[in-house]
Amino acid sequence: MRDPPPTPAQALVAARRLVVKIGSALLAAEDGEVRRPWLGGLADDVARFRSRGQEVILVSSGAIAVGRRHLGLSGRRLRLEEKQAAAATGQIRLAHAYQEALAATSTAQEPWYVIPADHKWFAHVLIAEIILETLEDLDLAFPKLTSSQRRELRGARRRLIREG
Repeated sequence: MRDPPPTPAQALVAARRLVVKIGSALLAAEDGEVRRPWLGGLADDVARFRSRGQEVILVSSGAIAVGRRHLGLSGRRLRLEEKQAAAATGQIRLAHAYQEALAATSTAQEPWYVIPADHKWFAHVLIAEIILETLEDLDLAFPKLTSSQRRELRGARRRLIREG
């Protein structure tokens, strides 16, 4: 006889990777403001998942919903160029809100970064910059070898070269 399927809670705890899609209605209040308390709760949940060793990928909507209020575009259907303008301003506000919420659960060992992924080349540049800064902060240096360690290293190198 087969085991019963796991409950949704069991499946959530057992998952190695979680992809969380967040819709506009969860992120933006009716007045277009970001629901910061809700976002803070999400950050706490994500921190708990990470502490269990789970990988978490957040996929977020909401840029247009947040941006349209700040541009005074509420109450009607938007034209394409209005949607684009609302998305541009809303993305900035959402990125700041995510950064603030995630910073509360960020540690030196497990920092959070909010990286827009609209343009891969730009996301890659930001990631490379973060990695470079992190490596520079480590202040790495080659270890100092004694003369006997250098002789041992040269001998090991000669043996490896002979092995081909």
